[in-house]
Parts: sequence; structure tokens; C-alpha cells
Amino acid sequence: MNHRIGWVLALVALVFGSWRYGWQGALLALTLIVFWLLLDFSRSMRVLRAASRRPVGQTASARQLHTRLKAGLTTVELVKLAGAVGEVVDPAVPVLRWRDDYGDAIEVRCPGGRAQTWLLSQASSAPAS
Repeated sequence: MNHRIGWVLALVALVFGSWRYGWQGALLALTLIVFWLLLDFSRSMRVLRAASRRPVGQTASARQLHTRLKAGLTTVELVKLAGAVGEVVDPAVPVLRWRDDYGDAIEVRCPGGRAQTWLLSQASSAPAS
């Protein structure tokens, strides 16, 4: 879900709860907001814990990652798909790179923390003898 929509719903719940049920409604709405934030934090920590088991910028298959990418993915979703934190190529305009054992690499441009464009660089298709 878009975080802006979530914050608008949280504000609506807080206003409606305090208007309709007084301080008890505001407290309930605030409790639900904190629970939602804890769930989001927990999800991020799970993704980072799983990604910490792999080297930075390493993925199982760059080609498979390429097929699963779509515009608008957050960096947390990218890390979850790749299975590792991406190697920073350009910090000015966040560009992250993942490589696989076959020599393929994928670079994802993430301005604003969301995937915008990506480029797959394939290794030579000749088999190594």
C-alpha cells in the first residue's frame, strides 16, 4: 500500500476516533497506528536479516531478477527480490548493482527510493570450457 494513503487513513482514524469516542477513541487509533508502524519495521528487519547472509551486490540470478522488476518497487522490495543489499554504483542518483555467479549484472536506478529504470548487462553467451 502507498504510505501516503496509509498516513491519511491513520489521520482519519485518529480524528474520527477522538470525535466519536473521545480520548478512548483517540487512544485506540494511536495504538493501531503504532502497531502498523511496528509491523512495517518488523518486515524491514526481516528482509535485512535475510539479506545479511549474502555478500553485498550478489544475487542468485540477475536475469531472474530482471524479469521480476517493475517500476515503483521500493528499495526494501528490491532487496527482498534480490536476496542481498545492492552495491552502490552512483550515490548522487542512487544506482544499485547486483551481480550473479554467471557474470551477469543488473543496475537499478532508484531516485526517491523507488525503482525507476534498470539495465541488464549479460556476460558473453559462449560457454566456458
